[in-house]
Amino acid sequence: MLKRILTSTWLWTLFGIILLSIFAWVLGPYIDIGGVRPLGSEINILAMSFALTLIWGAYYGIQYRAFLIAEKKLEKGLTEEGGEAAAADGASAKGKGKTKGAASNAEVQMLKGRFEEALALLKKSAAAEGRGRHYLYELPWYAIIGPPGSGKTTALVNSGLRFPLADKLQDGRPGAVAGIGGTRACDWWFTDEAVLIDTAGRYTTQDSDSAADAKAWSGFLDLLKKNRPRQPINGVIVAIGILDLLSATHDERLAHAAAVRARIAELHDRLNTRMPVYVLFTKADLLAGFVEYFDELGKTEREQVLGFTLPLDTGKGEAAVTGFSGELDLLVARLNERMVDRLQAERDIERRTLAYGFPSQLASMKDTCREFLESIFLPTRFEERPLLRGVYFTSGTQSGTPFDRLAAAMAAQFGVDRQRLPAFTGPGRSYFLNRLMRVVMFNEAGLVGQDAKSERRRKWTARIVYGLTGLVTVTLLGAWALSYMNNRKLVAEYDAAIAAYNETSKSVDLTVVDEPTAEQNMSRLLDLLNRLRALSGLDVAGQATPITYGFGLYQGEALREQANEAYHRALEGAFRPRLLLILEKRLRESMNDPEALYAVLKAYRVLAGTGPSDPKLIHDTFDAYWKKTYAGAQYQDAVTRLVAHADSLMERPLGAVTENTDLTQQAGDVLTREPLAKRIYFRIKQASAVTQLPFWKLGDKGGRLLDDVYDTFAGNPPSKVTMPGFYTYDGFYKVFLTLVPKYVREATADSWVIGLPVETAQSPAALAKLEGEVVAQYEDEFIAKWDELLRGLRLKPLDGGSDAVVPILAKMSAPDSPMKLVTAAVAKETDLGLVPPAPAAAPAGGIPGAPPLPDASALPTEGVAGQAAGAVGGLLGTPTVGPADGPKPGERVSDHFRFLRDQVKAGPGGVAPVDEAIAGLKELFDQLNQLRAGGGSASGGAAAAQQVQILADRLGPPLSNWLSAAAAGGQAAQVSTTRAQINESWSATVVNRCTTALKNKYPFTPGASTDVPVSDFQALFAPNGLIDGFFKQNLAGYVDTAGSTWALKQGAAQNLGIAATTLAQFRSAARIRDAFSPAGQGLQFQYTVEPIALDPSVAEAKLEIDGVAMTYNGSAGRPTILTWPAAMGGGFAQLTLTPASLDPALPAIPETISAQGSWAAFRLFDKASMSGSGDNPTRTLRFTVGGRFVSYRITASGSLYPFKLPDIRSFKCPSSL
Repeated sequence: MLKRILTSTWLWTLFGIILLSIFAWVLGPYIDIGGVRPLGSEINILAMSFALTLIWGAYYGIQYRAFLIAEKKLEKGLTEEGGEAAAADGASAKGKGKTKGAASNAEVQMLKGRFEEALALLKKSAAAEGRGRHYLYELPWYAIIGPPGSGKTTALVNSGLRFPLADKLQDGRPGAVAGIGGTRACDWWFTDEAVLIDTAGRYTTQDSDSAADAKAWSGFLDLLKKNRPRQPINGVIVAIGILDLLSATHDERLAHAAAVRARIAELHDRLNTRMPVYVLFTKADLLAGFVEYFDELGKTEREQVLGFTLPLDTGKGEAAVTGFSGELDLLVARLNERMVDRLQAERDIERRTLAYGFPSQLASMKDTCREFLESIFLPTRFEERPLLRGVYFTSGTQSGTPFDRLAAAMAAQFGVDRQRLPAFTGPGRSYFLNRLMRVVMFNEAGLVGQDAKSERRRKWTARIVYGLTGLVTVTLLGAWALSYMNNRKLVAEYDAAIAAYNETSKSVDLTVVDEPTAEQNMSRLLDLLNRLRALSGLDVAGQATPITYGFGLYQGEALREQANEAYHRALEGAFRPRLLLILEKRLRESMNDPEALYAVLKAYRVLAGTGPSDPKLIHDTFDAYWKKTYAGAQYQDAVTRLVAHADSLMERPLGAVTENTDLTQQAGDVLTREPLAKRIYFRIKQASAVTQLPFWKLGDKGGRLLDDVYDTFAGNPPSKVTMPGFYTYDGFYKVFLTLVPKYVREATADSWVIGLPVETAQSPAALAKLEGEVVAQYEDEFIAKWDELLRGLRLKPLDGGSDAVVPILAKMSAPDSPMKLVTAAVAKETDLGLVPPAPAAAPAGGIPGAPPLPDASALPTEGVAGQAAGAVGGLLGTPTVGPADGPKPGERVSDHFRFLRDQVKAGPGGVAPVDEAIAGLKELFDQLNQLRAGGGSASGGAAAAQQVQILADRLGPPLSNWLSAAAAGGQAAQVSTTRAQINESWSATVVNRCTTALKNKYPFTPGASTDVPVSDFQALFAPNGLIDGFFKQNLAGYVDTAGSTWALKQGAAQNLGIAATTLAQFRSAARIRDAFSPAGQGLQFQYTVEPIALDPSVAEAKLEIDGVAMTYNGSAGRPTILTWPAAMGGGFAQLTLTPASLDPALPAIPETISAQGSWAAFRLFDKASMSGSGDNPTRTLRFTVGGRFVSYRITASGSLYPFKLPDIRSFKCPSSL
């Protein structure tokens, strides 16, 4: 009891609070935090001590109450569970009509009362042993699971454990509180070392009423989790009867294993802990030879462990269950080792035989047990691996008939009856239970993991409490000692720093002779200044006293005050002269840069003390100079420190020093040659009121279709194109005109910089003139910026055919056309001549509707709001900037961009030019869209494009540029669409029939055996036939047919892109038409056949063509007119030569050549040699038959000779155009 008190955390934390209170009384009055002594009075010390004690008491009071609540909940849950179980049993028995064993309400109340009595007795027992009131939580709890009849309760009853309640609760279960009729739900066994929960076997198998059993089991787990959240149980005992395991079928064993595995998994999941699992094979006495083998053991020896504890399974590597077979072999070997002694001690032959066979009986179980255990404990990737600790064999008592596994196997193998062993008689004894539970299981109660969330919360709570307590204690103990040591160290550091400064200053020449030495020794000087500045504490000025230096001992302020004076003396005497020489160098370098020269000269005179103090100017000047001079990351710290020294120099008034008058005079002369208006305008553009103005965005003005119509602008999409807000209507009236008077007055007020009297520079006439010059510079730049934007804004390329042009034209002509929106937006921003309306009458001498112009010195120098509102109060009304008799500010810009307003303003007819342009684009779009869809006409598209071009010629830019591009793109798209439609029509109406009719057929293929049908020939080549009609309808307007080579006409027709070879085929088709249709009506022509010569050895030549016979004997021949194709009798041509007979008695044998078919005459003429060429319609044919000849003159009725026409032989149907 005393040990528990001395090692408790509450005692040591209370001791710490007492120590803190003592230190507070002793040292508290000396604690100084930022000049405040929180423990300077006894009341404060008492309040602190009381607060600490209250916090301590509250913490442990809450913790103690939490323990009490947990115990109460657990007691209540246990009581209710026991009562509910008994009530359920009684109800079940009543429902089945059974009266025996049924629990009445009185019995239920009695059970509840006895359970509460048991808890009270356990409390008393725990208090007597020094465990206090946390008896239920501090004892380890073990759950025993297993199928019904596995001997769980028997093992507990005969385990030899001490049950403190045995004297009070004698009902056959010493120390157990349970429902009536056995283990209906749970038996709660209270020992002096642990609480054992004997669960009902139906909880494990869940085979009686699965839904009810599962619900009861889940309720049991929830009860444990609710009342012992950190460690619901410390382990699980799985009890399996050996006879049940050996006598079950393979499927039954696997079913038992699956049920046990499921219950263990549910324990893991619901309790959120990984607890050790101990497997007990109970009723080992039913193995033949068990009792005989261990019969000589005394009570102490029977309390030993029979089995093996496996290596601790960490959840990684092989599962512990894989070691079962090896461990069982070792156990069997150990039994065999003591076999000789056992056999010698046993005199009974039958018992000796059984004892001798026991190790073999145990070994024969290996495969069955291994399979059973692996089914339970082998890991899967879907479940947490159970923590199997060991496998043990026990016997709670001896009853029943032993089972000889080996004899049964032999009997089954040889087909003989198995001899049954006699049942056990005599008093029962327990084997191998006591030390298994007390030494093995209960000593491993700490193996169970705790609920992660609860344990994490507990640990962090403890860490925070201990940490805070230790921190407060150490802080109070060391505060004054640390402050004292730190202040001593601070004084020593100051002494050392001053000594080092004095030593270093001896090696630095602080005398500045001329410019080349201005930056000599600058690094050493910087080091000296850094030392002094650090000692002066300027970088930490305003900061609270460091707590480690405080508590009333801080000496820093007195030391810093002395160092600060020394620091400023060094700045004035050594640093300032060098800065002046640096500026003189800058003046010489800036003579060709008036703007930079003006800034340097102003800074020089301020630093010399001849101008008004301007710390910001000095800061900006030297910050820029040193960043440029000492570029690079390695110099960044030095630059920062140099600028800080310059700032410190300007904190005190500067006395005047002698200037370099020659240099300042020269600079003044240069500046007077530079227009002051230019410098003023440059300064205005650098003002924050200008740089902070939001950009004017083309994307906000051009509408949703902007990027779809216009091309990229300087690499950016049009929606990303911006204009600085300074060059807008609002920028002009709200900012620029506001700043002009202010900056003009400031510039003239700074006339002292160049040596001019301020009074002359700020006369009304001079100010007005200067303002007008500044406005003129702004107007020039404004015009240039917007001209550049308009020039750069171009339409997207319109060279992709109708598919690219039509969508762009649709968007250009849409109601929210970006062309109109852009033109209107730019027109509005550039109409600077339109003065904002005055809301009220202007006061005399001021801007109408605005307050009087304040004095320049009163104007703010930074910020959009200050500059925009300060000078002209919003600048509503007519500006008063510039000379009164000159043009108004912004009028020149308005005049320059008047053409934009003219384009968006409605004309005499009520229609604005930009709307006319949109209407023209809409018409062009409609024509091209219809043409692309297969309707409309090419002439309509061309006319619409021409109309758009006329509008472009009439209107000025930017509309003219955009309309011209649209007209050109539309015209190109119209031609492109026309070509596509022509090509489609050609493919649909001509190509297939032309190819089928002519391919590999005579006369288009000489020598072909198949003729072109005359009907097909006529359909293709007749006047207005397929080819002629197609050409006239689609191509005649685009092709120049005047020469011998046909070509596309100049202009838009060139965009058709029809190849010259294709046009040559159309020319051949036209010549075929002309040759075969000289009258222009159908394909029919006449030709004259006239014999002109005959071989002297030939008596007669007879030519037959299409039924017309012509005989020739050498005398003057008569011409014969024939027609092709013949009206009737056609399809045959033959030439017969009959030689002259030398012997009248012997008739001559004629020789013949012939041809058949619609083209018979053509085929026959092909067999003759021909003379004559060109477009002459006459040819001379010489036939040679059997070595004899005859000649004919063939004359066609037209201008071309159709037989052997070259155009027929060369004609090929174009597959596409």
